[in-house]
Amino acid sequence: MEKKKPAELRLLKDGVVFGPTDRQGLEKLLAAGRLTTDDRVSVRNAEWIRIGDYLSAPASPRSEAPPTISSGAPTPRKKKGDLRVLAGGRVIGSLHRDDVERLWKAARVGDDDLLCALGGPWMRVGDFFAPPPAPVMPVMQPPAAPMPIPIPVPAAPRPMPVPISVPRPGGTSPVAPEPASPVASPPQFDAGLSPPQRASSPAAGYRVRVMPPPPTNDEWFVRVRGVHSAPLKKHHVQALFQAREISLDNVARHPTWSENDWRPIRSIPALADIGRP
Repeated sequence: MEKKKPAELRLLKDGVVFGPTDRQGLEKLLAAGRLTTDDRVSVRNAEWIRIGDYLSAPASPRSEAPPTISSGAPTPRKKKGDLRVLAGGRVIGSLHRDDVERLWKAARVGDDDLLCALGGPWMRVGDFFAPPPAPVMPVMQPPAAPMPIPIPVPAAPRPMPVPISVPRPGGTSPVAPEPASPVASPPQFDAGLSPPQRASSPAAGYRVRVMPPPPTNDEWFVRVRGVHSAPLKKHHVQALFQAREISLDNVARHPTWSENDWRPIRSIPALADIGRP
């Protein structure tokens, strides 16, 4: 008894797939006009080709290995994120916001751990997920009353001097007296006291530089790869140092200092010991 050939063909016509069938069944459909040579055929789940190309190709031996199954469009790869998290002494990078939020909700990342975006500042995870502050509505002030305009008051006229008669040789003529010029009286001192003298001071002529008080609150700004960080505590700065994100040569600044007063960490007494074990 002749062994029947396995059905290894699938047919595609007008978007509808038929089969499986064999070469003999394909030829019957062609002879009946139900298929044309421009329709498609797939051999053992291979890619689709024209039926005319399949019929004109030489027959392959049965021992040939079946072709690989095409999976169609490639599976899209997830794009890497731009967030980095510093938790437990190590930096986890290339995360999305959803990834960080999932770790945060699972308590694998805490509010006091650090986070930064690509090229952005380091900050606390709790500050990153904090809701934005509510907008402050401006308070409408009532219009100020207009200032009264001062009206100048004319000054009272000065009385004119009354002429008096002063006898002079050869006759009498009215002469107005000349006003006497005020004479400053000399200062009066008590008999038992000496005149006041100018106090002399050894610091006269010298400027005294007032040093700023040492910082009392534990809050610092650090420059990491040239980026100004958010306010960080000392243990945050130490965590960045242990993760090799910064060194003792990086500069830091306290909020009470001037905005241009950046100092190396090794020269700040409050932070110089972060490299000690």
